[in-house]
Amino acid sequence: GNPLSYFPYTVTQGIISAKNRSGITSKSGYLQTTAMLSQGNSGGPLIDEKGELVGVNTLAVSDAQQLNFSLESRVLKRIVSDIIKNGKVVRAFLGIEAAEFVKYNLEEQNKVQAETLTESPVLWHILPGSPAEKLKELLGYSISEINGVKIHGNEDLLDVLESVKPKEKVEFGLEKDGVKVVKSLTAEPLTDKRLAETAHFYFKEHFNISLEDNSSGVIMNYPVGAQENALQYFDKEEDRFITYLPRGERAYILACGNSKDIKDSDLWKTDTYKDLGNALRLSVPNGLISFLEYDTEHEPLFIRGLISDRKDLIGKSVLY
Repeated sequence: GNPLSYFPYTVTQGIISAKNRSGITSKSGYLQTTAMLSQGNSGGPLIDEKGELVGVNTLAVSDAQQLNFSLESRVLKRIVSDIIKNGKVVRAFLGIEAAEFVKYNLEEQNKVQAETLTESPVLWHILPGSPAEKLKELLGYSISEINGVKIHGNEDLLDVLESVKPKEKVEFGLEKDGVKVVKSLTAEPLTDKRLAETAHFYFKEHFNISLEDNSSGVIMNYPVGAQENALQYFDKEEDRFITYLPRGERAYILACGNSKDIKDSDLWKTDTYKDLGNALRLSVPNGLISFLEYDTEHEPLFIRGLISDRKDLIGKSVLY
């Protein structure tokens, strides 16, 4: 790599700490490595002892030591193959939302202890009219297996689903209270229409907010009153998030993404339903969505939506 753009042809060594980690956009398929990376290493190769490419260096966590990530070569091959063949990455659509539920306990010293309550992702919601609609009677079941691959968490789930192509069969193994069920679905192409349907469904299902658009962008229609604990806004004077009482019945969404804190910058501009659907798919594995809301009479507000609707429970979900 070329760390700091001053030291070209730099080689470091390390070990692989974990495979199939989630990256900055909540997509799986990253190798965690102790090989030292710095700003400027991104895009450089991660090679094994035989000199074979195993990953492409992507990012180093700035507030940690030797916590570095490289996109796995198997994922890279799939992406490159799609681009050469189709001119773009082709993705599938099923219409499911699955979630891992994590309980947080705040101690007196504000130290957070997290306890994962689910062994495998749980089938949480299903988009009406989607290929997954035949699974609607199995809501609450754990997804233990897909296409013969054991599923232990969201990373496994994303890893398998990302390799599915439109028109392919997807076989789900689901379990609940000792009962095992196998169901087969046929994936559809992920289209702009499906992304728009995802945005409408998600905001309505989780926050009771309906969407409409005009030439200026996507508008949210808030319900009367607030949904307790579901929406919070960042109060600059108090420097903390506070339960949000909507200031008006309608407001624009300027941007949406996976920022956990007002200081984060992982928000994507959203002018259309398609943009919003894409942003949701990238952000919800964090267990929350963040968006900039603007009602034309006030300054934009940074809003954080807690997907689980509970302050002590995070629903880290996958939309696919």
